[in-house]
Amino acid sequence: MLRSIFITLIFVIVLSLSVLCLDTNEEENVSIGVFGEPTTLVDWCEKNYAVTYYIAEFYNTISNIPFIVIGLFGFMVTKEFEWRYRLAHLSISVIGLGSLMFHATLLYTCQLGDEIPMLYSMLIFYFIVVEFDYKEVNNKKLPLILWICGKFREQQN
Repeated sequence: MLRSIFITLIFVIVLSLSVLCLDTNEEENVSIGVFGEPTTLVDWCEKNYAVTYYIAEFYNTISNIPFIVIGLFGFMVTKEFEWRYRLAHLSISVIGLGSLMFHATLLYTCQLGDEIPMLYSMLIFYFIVVEFDYKEVNNKKLPLILWICGKFREQQN
C-alpha cells in the first residue's frame, strides 16, 4: 500500500514537470521553413531552421530516431512477454515518431502528436509499476481509471 502511494506521488510530480527549457522569447527564434510559420504553443532551445530549410529543429528531430528504433526492437523481441510490456515498448516508438514530427514541423497538430503519446505512455508505465508484483493484472479497473485520467489531462491541452 505504501509503495503504491509513493509511486503515485512520484507519478504526479513527473506529470507536473512537463515544461522544461522553454524559449519564451519567440520573436528572436521564429524562422519560416518548408512547413510555414510555427504554430506551436512552445518553442524549444534550438534555433529554428538553422541547419536545413526542411527541418525546423534539426538536432531535436534526429535525436528521436533511436527512440523509434529501440522501441520497435523491444516490441519485436518481447513476443513472449505480457501485453503490457509490449505496449510499453511500442509506446516509446510512438513517442519518438510524434516528437520527430513535432520538432521537424513546429506545427500545433504535431505538438499534440508529441505530448499526448507521452501522457499515455506515462500511464502505461505507471500501470506496469503498480501491477509489477502480479503475473496477471490484479486490478482490472486500473487501466480504465488511468485511461480516464489521460483523457481528462488531454482535454486540458
